[in-house]
Amino acid sequence: MHETRTNIQPFSDSQWRTLSLSPVIIFLLVAAADGHIDNREKQQFVELLKETEKRRSDRLKTLLQDVARQLTDLLMVVASETLDMIDVITETVDLVEQHLEPEEALLFKQDLLDFATEIARSSGGLTSGTIDRHEQQTLDQISHYLRLNLS
Repeated sequence: MHETRTNIQPFSDSQWRTLSLSPVIIFLLVAAADGHIDNREKQQFVELLKETEKRRSDRLKTLLQDVARQLTDLLMVVASETLDMIDVITETVDLVEQHLEPEEALLFKQDLLDFATEIARSSGGLTSGTIDRHEQQTLDQISHYLRLNLS
């Protein structure tokens, strides 16, 4: 018997699983952009999964809470499977754009980009809050994959 999650409708279990991989993949892409994942980035990631109140998208709040409960399993999936990380992000975008109202889909994607930005800012050291050029390039790419480009 599998764990029942709240608010996964209108997504199937397999679609929800794809959505659940996205925050983990985004963390790995952003945190590793400068060549290493430091402890501050790891701590920030775990905190962001727990502190969902600043997210505007209720669907993303629910998703992040679910990711926090399944984090070890999701990390093992990402590490053990030959996933195309960009494909997972674009599939996530396709799913939210197909199954959610346009305003809700936009909030979900914007919140996911904010999530990525907060991870990037966490590794600034004494200049915490700054984002190095490698992380900024990754954030720009993620924004593109989330279809949040202004142009």
